Order: sequence, then C-alpha cells, then structure tokens
Amino acid sequence: SNQTVHNHARQWKEDRESMEFVNPAWVMDGGDDMSREELQSVLPKVVVDKPMPGGYYAPHMFHNGPALELYLDHFPKHVNIRAEKVTETPLMTQATFGRVDCVKVLLQKGAYPFVTDYIKRTALDYAGLGYNQSTKPIVINMIKESIADWNKKCHNCKKGAVKLSKCAGCKMVVYCGRDCQSSHWKSVHKFLCRTY
Repeated sequence: SNQTVHNHARQWKEDRESMEFVNPAWVMDGGDDMSREELQSVLPKVVVDKPMPGGYYAPHMFHNGPALELYLDHFPKHVNIRAEKVTETPLMTQATFGRVDCVKVLLQKGAYPFVTDYIKRTALDYAGLGYNQSTKPIVINMIKESIADWNKKCHNCKKGAVKLSKCAGCKMVVYCGRDCQSSHWKSVHKFLCRTY
C-alpha cells in the first residue's frame, strides 16, 4: 500500500540501519528516487520469497529498467518467476504494461519468451493485449526478435556460430562451446535452468 511505501521511505531516510527487511513494493517504486548505491545497499534486505498481494513478485511490478536490472543481479532466478494462480512471468506482465526498458532487461537476463500462462498465452500474446498503445509495437518487436534469435546465438557471448550445443539440463539455451557454457552456468544459468 502507499502507506507502507511511505513508511519504508521515511525509515530509510531516517534510520536505515534499523531496517530488518524492505518491502519489495518500496524498492520497485522507489527505484527512480534512489541512487544505484542506495538501491544496492537495500537489496540484501528485500523479502523476496513471498508474493505480494495478488500473487505477483517484485520483478512483475518494477517501473524502472535499471532498478529491475539491479534487482535481477541480486536475484537472478526471479527472471522467470511465475505469479501465483495466473502463472504470469515478469516478461508477460511488463509486456502488458508496455515498459520497454523492463522488457529489454528481462530479455537480456534470460527471460524465456516461449513459456505459457494458465490459459496458454505467451509474452507475445500479452504484448498484443498491451495497455500502452505507443510502446506496444516496440515491445512486440523486441519479443519477436528474441524468439527469432533464441537458438541462433550463444546465450553467453551472444555470437552466432555454425554449431551451437543445447544445455543438457533444460535443452532450451545454446552455446558455442564449453567455455561459454561453463561461464554462463556459473554467472546465470544455474539459477535459470530449472525455470525453463
């Protein structure tokens, strides 16, 4: 609620050391008003294991691409986290709202564009239903490009190669060689492999 956000913001300004946890809503909405350093210091205190009211998690609700990117740097497995009941991914939600910067960050961080929700809609379907008419075509094109490139470029170095090998676990991402696969596993894919 707005009161919770206000209380967190006030406490953050007055006595941040006393904060045991941070409400994800405040991080999402406060990302525009905070420096990168301030946001980075808050993230270790963010409660991320429980959904917010409505069943959504923090990455569904960010309004700010750089803040979402910083959040996903701390919690990489949340790039494909599903909302309870409706099983929406953050990419689906952000596509609906037409938040170009957030969609871009999610795709760069490995959001899976093929996944479907409980009624078999994909992120591309959500983008088509989007509320923001001015950003809708941009978001649709971003998702279409991601789908087209998904198995054409190494997921680590982003280069095309003659021969790309699939991850043995999820069989959804491809690599140009063992070095790229190992590097991607250590930095990101170990958190995402099961989410595909």
